[in-house]
Amino acid sequence: MIPELRNIVIRYLKKYWSPEEISGKLRSKGIVIGKDSIYAFIYEKRQDLVKYLRCQKGKYRRRRGTSLRIKRKKELEKKKNISLRPNVVNKKERIGDWEGDTV
Repeated sequence: MIPELRNIVIRYLKKYWSPEEISGKLRSKGIVIGKDSIYAFIYEKRQDLVKYLRCQKGKYRRRRGTSLRIKRKKELEKKKNISLRPNVVNKKERIGDWEGDTV
């Protein structure tokens, strides 16, 4: 990164601008630099600038599918295992104990 460009990026970062905002502002001035290049510069060369990012890497843990997992677990708990049914059902003496295909 060119020293002048580096100074501009650092100045905007210290104003708590995001790398996306910095990239857009510089692009409007005719300087093309991507947000990924700015992030790479911050994380690889200038770790002290990480504190100026609004969303810091590793600050929040992303949870994926926890609600779906809990929902599935509750559904499994509702189901009854066939081995837990009473012995009266195995004798098939009552009307509701027989299974049949209605098709």
